[in-house]
Amino acid sequence: MKFSKICKNKLFYLISGVVLNILPCICCFFYYQTKLFASPSQFIFEFFTINWCVWNSIITVIYNLREIKAIKSNQQKGRGNFDLVVPASNLATIIIFTTSFLIMGNLETKSSLFWWTYILIWHYFAPIVALIYFLKFIKTKRIDFNDNTKKVFSPAFFIITSILAVFFLTNLLRRFSINPVYFESPYYFRKFFVWWFAYLEKGEIIQLLFWITISLFIFWLSLYLLLRVKKRYFPKTIYSVKKKKLFSLVNEEIN
Repeated sequence: MKFSKICKNKLFYLISGVVLNILPCICCFFYYQTKLFASPSQFIFEFFTINWCVWNSIITVIYNLREIKAIKSNQQKGRGNFDLVVPASNLATIIIFTTSFLIMGNLETKSSLFWWTYILIWHYFAPIVALIYFLKFIKTKRIDFNDNTKKVFSPAFFIITSILAVFFLTNLLRRFSINPVYFESPYYFRKFFVWWFAYLEKGEIIQLLFWITISLFIFWLSLYLLLRVKKRYFPKTIYSVKKKKLFSLVNEEIN
């Protein structure tokens, strides 16, 4: 099969997305095996609660498997809000990682080639595959497109906000439920992955709310940018719904 045909195959992007999201998770277990063996339960607790990229991978893998099942069974899957939520989450992952690394300088950088390889896969290659799949293959109704582009409180953004709220609360739950001994030698587990949660410990609520607002803005901006790019460069993936009038045989196009 020619490479050009492979690039037009939905399954290529979906399966690649599953592999590229699971592989870094496995690599992470190997890289931090010292912490894993020191306290397996606390490592698992940390891994699945404070890392947004893990949450993004879980959401993406579940979505991709659902898409693969629909394709294999020749089902006509109705388009839903998660068709927008998943790519927005992946684009936000790229933006957050890049911003943290280049501007804030608060990431724990490593010189290991192994670390850089799985980190780049996790934060760039896997999300880019998800974005390409959305832009090339996901059909979007013009009505839904206009609603999600113009309205801040669209259904897709409401789902994103709900997921973020659960993520934030899970981070805080872990911080105040874990034994403080695990933050010290020989474990060195992190209190927070979201560094600005430390403002809560200091009682600086205004700063905390500011960064929560910034996070929500990044996800809304991701959704907005994706839809604008889709409209400009992939117009064939945006379709209109025709509604038949009650006493007429003429279809009326809804824009």
